Amino acid sequence: AAKAAKDGLDGYMLRDLAIKVRWALGKAVLLISDLAPTVTQTALSEAFEQFGDVVNCRLEMASPELGGGSLGYGFVEYGKRSVASKVQQSLSDNLFIMGNSPRPVRAEFAVDLADEPVGAVVD
Repeated sequence: AAKAAKDGLDGYMLRDLAIKVRWALGKAVLLISDLAPTVTQTALSEAFEQFGDVVNCRLEMASPELGGGSLGYGFVEYGKRSVASKVQQSLSDNLFIMGNSPRPVRAEFAVDLADEPVGAVVD
């Protein structure tokens, strides 16, 4: 039922704008930013597979009305938060460059666990 609702609403036009419907982000999802415009979703996924098994990967794209190009960021999800944490720390400690951009990519958690109840299991 949820998938049908998502599929039915994703791309629905409201006041001449398309609605984007996405699944909620998990606790092991990294927001990857400062991506070069030439980076593709496949390249993003393959680049982050070297750190661990990627469960899901999504490169955010502009709407077709705005040219459909990359917005310069995406999301990479791992099976466990501990793996995502190691990736995030590795990218903080080292330069990681993708595509033809001289700027290193940045990785941060897409979901802040500060709001989690004390004793919550995060992995």
